[in-house]
Amino acid sequence: MMKTVVKQLLFQSHGRKLQSTAIAFCPWEVARLRTKQQTVLSVRHLSTIHAGVFHGNIQSKTVYYHKCHFSNSLNCLFTKQQFLLNPSDRDFLQSIGVNLHKVPSISVNESALSSVKKLVQFLQDNEIPDHDIVAVIQKYPRIAFVRPLELQDRFQMLYDVGMHRDDVNKLFIRAPSVFSRFKTSTHFQDFIEFLQEVGLPNMHIMRIIQRSPLLLNRVKHIQGIVQHFRDLFQKHGCEEEFPRRIKYLLVQDPLIFIQSLQVIQEKLDFLSSLGIHGKDQIRVICNCPNALRTSDDYKLKVMDFIKHKLNLSQQELINLIIFYPQLLYFSTEKLEKNISFLYSEGFTAKDIIGKPAVLTRSPQLLQKRCRELKEVKFDFSSLHIFLVKPEKYQARLERLRDVEQKASSQDVENT
Repeated sequence: MMKTVVKQLLFQSHGRKLQSTAIAFCPWEVARLRTKQQTVLSVRHLSTIHAGVFHGNIQSKTVYYHKCHFSNSLNCLFTKQQFLLNPSDRDFLQSIGVNLHKVPSISVNESALSSVKKLVQFLQDNEIPDHDIVAVIQKYPRIAFVRPLELQDRFQMLYDVGMHRDDVNKLFIRAPSVFSRFKTSTHFQDFIEFLQEVGLPNMHIMRIIQRSPLLLNRVKHIQGIVQHFRDLFQKHGCEEEFPRRIKYLLVQDPLIFIQSLQVIQEKLDFLSSLGIHGKDQIRVICNCPNALRTSDDYKLKVMDFIKHKLNLSQQELINLIIFYPQLLYFSTEKLEKNISFLYSEGFTAKDIIGKPAVLTRSPQLLQKRCRELKEVKFDFSSLHIFLVKPEKYQARLERLRDVEQKASSQDVENT
């Protein structure tokens, strides 16, 4: 199986057929090409991703080099000259089915080839499918130069917080770059220990990693964001709430902590410009973390829509947002469906303002419950019934049906 994978990596990069006599796995690593006179040419990638194209007179040992841009994937180094294929490379290529009669002279980056072999074997041992292995190395070639023992340490750290092998494999396939950076094992450990110090259980740490794996290598940045929030809470006299609130923010929307401090401060300044200050501001960001990520234009669009549909003044709108910040999370399309439906059922803007959470329920749920409650002749004195949890709602509906059935039987008897 490993032979099949390496063969795919050698000959399927960008769907390009092998038409050259030199192969390198990673353009920023040193590529060593041996001529018949054992001349060694080294090419080191510096700032952008390139593949080299070589032309030259082998007898005079003069070689000219120019750069040709390729995308971030496995690439080939092409040459028009004949290069010596060492015996070990020849044996390996023949073992995986390469027809050396059609390609008589090939030079292979030995260290890169060896690294890929070890990586492929390690990933196969961890039950990652071959096609995913090929895709990962083509997507992020640098992963081929991470030692299997280092990868095993990083995998084990994720196992220790409760992630199953399948979950770790999916994470690796989705974000291989997270596993390949310098001192990644230290970053993983620092990140997990920091979240444990914050007070998060392993279950929540696992959820954060799955939702935003890039955070694993940004522990110092996250610590800076957390300190910024701590200062904000202390400034407004809410330091007692901070431990509980910061855990909620980390679990509910970890992507907040990828943003820069400047972006987060701009979002806070926007809320201040609306007249939302102090503890009200903290209430908004803690109950609707998405307010720290969505654009200001989006939030203004939602607020203007609510203001118009419910016929609110500017101050009434701000009071509603402070009372139920989650409204900023939902699209105007969903809000439009719910408001129009409630109006059609005879509810007023005052009813909706009193129970704004009803606007966050799915339109299908509102319609279904309204239909079921009408069948049992329920008195819609408020919107609270739409907010009851499913289990309690079903129990209450059954009781209402029993009452309605008894009333119908009594009417029949009287008749």
